[in-house]
Amino acid sequence: IQNSSTIHKNAIIGDNVNIGNNSIIGKCSIGSHSYIDDLCKINDDTIIGDNVIIHSGVKIGIDGFGYAKNTENKYEKFPHIGSVIIGDNVEIGANTCIDRGTLGNTIIKKGSKIDNLTQISHNVIIGENSIVCAQVTVAGSVNIAENVWIAPKVSILNGLSIGANSFIGIGSIVVNNVPENQIWAGYPAKKIR
Repeated sequence: IQNSSTIHKNAIIGDNVNIGNNSIIGKCSIGSHSYIDDLCKINDDTIIGDNVIIHSGVKIGIDGFGYAKNTENKYEKFPHIGSVIIGDNVEIGANTCIDRGTLGNTIIKKGSKIDNLTQISHNVIIGENSIVCAQVTVAGSVNIAENVWIAPKVSILNGLSIGANSFIGIGSIVVNNVPENQIWAGYPAKKIR
């Protein structure tokens, strides 16, 4: 643990954890044998499993982009009181942002890998052993099942479901639910036969 990092006095840190330079660790839990690189920010209430790799510049547990119009037709910030739960053996690439949940949690299940420069919004669930490549934007409340491959620069509309064992091609814009065991691509994304 580098001296330049700041760690909350009530954070729970497992055995053999690396925390790099100038990282800020809130009141959270980090499992054993996990690696957190330089310049990371992990906010309160985040739960990180064992053998997790978090590359430099990652932000976890920040507020999502959630607003609702009030009676005066002005936007008010929707409260984000959920947390982020990251399972064992997950890897998160540099400068990726993972938002905390609003009322529920944002969940990255074990074995999943997230590339650099990726946005995971509030209340997203990513199933086990899924791949999310660079510059993907996953909007709020998307449910991604297990063994999904999402290619670079894909955007997924909020509230959708991505079925197990599916593949989404590079640069696709997903505006409909994707059934399991299918290949989708395009703008908007459609099934590839």
